[in-house]
Amino acid sequence: MLFKKKYSTMSFSENFLGGHVSIGPITIYGDNAMHWGVNISTRKFGYICFRLPFFSHRVWWPLYFYCSPNATPWAATFMIGKKHGGHEYKFTSIRRKKLGHNFDTYDQTNRDIMRDIKNLISKEIVYNENFKR
Repeated sequence: MLFKKKYSTMSFSENFLGGHVSIGPITIYGDNAMHWGVNISTRKFGYICFRLPFFSHRVWWPLYFYCSPNATPWAATFMIGKKHGGHEYKFTSIRRKKLGHNFDTYDQTNRDIMRDIKNLISKEIVYNENFKR
């Protein structure tokens, strides 16, 4: 049989389109935890990450676009789509000004700067939420 399901409880797309394909610096993720995500590796911006506008697991997931040195919203220096990164959206412009694009996320100095940015903004968020009440 040409299309024999590996897992009988999963859909066709989950069985046959659930992995990923890499072509040079481009990786396209299928119907899996990445929800049709695309990562493009660049020297200047690190990874350019976005989601293709397809349903995944029969659900519509929010679209996103961000540039990150390690392909995660945690270290993004540019982001479009507030729903994907949550509070990370507020940190992107500060990270870009302090660290630039494609900084080394393993460098302890950079991690300290990122922690300080997060602590500063987190205190502001808590203060604003308490002030609204």
